[in-house]
Amino acid sequence: MSSCMVSHGDPLLPKGSVVVDRPQPVLAISSVLREHAYFASLLSKNFSEGATGGLSGLSGLSSRAEEGEYDYESDSDLDDCEEDKDVDETVLEYDAVPSNGECSSATPTLYSQTGCQEVLIRNVAFRTLRAFVFYLYTNKLNFMPLISEGDEARRVELRRLDADPYAIPSCSPKSMYRFADLCGHTTLQAYAFDAIAARLSPKNIVKESFSRFTSMSPYKKLREHEISVLRQNLSHADVADILPDIIGRTVLGEFPHAGELLLSLLSFLQAKDQSGWETVHPPSWGSTDVSRW
Repeated sequence: MSSCMVSHGDPLLPKGSVVVDRPQPVLAISSVLREHAYFASLLSKNFSEGATGGLSGLSGLSSRAEEGEYDYESDSDLDDCEEDKDVDETVLEYDAVPSNGECSSATPTLYSQTGCQEVLIRNVAFRTLRAFVFYLYTNKLNFMPLISEGDEARRVELRRLDADPYAIPSCSPKSMYRFADLCGHTTLQAYAFDAIAARLSPKNIVKESFSRFTSMSPYKKLREHEISVLRQNLSHADVADILPDIIGRTVLGEFPHAGELLLSLLSFLQAKDQSGWETVHPPSWGSTDVSRW
């Protein structure tokens, strides 16, 4: 039996709000999904939001992710969906990729078949879920650049990948790290972790380590790694130029989620200072843009 999982395509309200809407469907074979406990639970007969029939079966379900249901309001995969100009706002689906790994049937097609079990998943972006399902079939994944690496580089890569209907679906490594953690897919989470780690540099480590995403409680391993990278690059000009400003603004309460990181960093700086190591310069109280970290 086929399963149609519906996830969110783009924000309903302006960026910064936590309500997202306009869900889009992703098609997969139930037997593939049921190999994972998270989806086995979602697809069970007792799951209250499962529906069988055409896509109209979802009409009675609330499609919005209300406050508290989507804990990653800065999810870049939601932002990317806003830029998918070729995506029909009605119903766009991807046929299930065959188990032999061939990608010829992965081109976008409208789907109107009945007998499909439908499940609305409110806490994942369409781009993330589509890439996740493709990975379950093929063990292949395409990770996008981090937002902190620059919007233009990300947009260029996004357009390049989306222009090819046979390209491996792309998504944010941070979005996939979050969803893999939610699903308990440790192998995929480790894959996403490595992708994030590989993209950290002196140019973006301050932004990444002080981001709300990094501060989220389940991500201790990622947080510790980013703190380590930040410590290793404290004397780098790209870090020294921005870090004092961010520390000052964190102290003033602008980034309350970064309290644990700040305490760890200050303890480290104090220890280095006592051993004769030169610390970073005092806060300059600039205006670093961290609205999309």
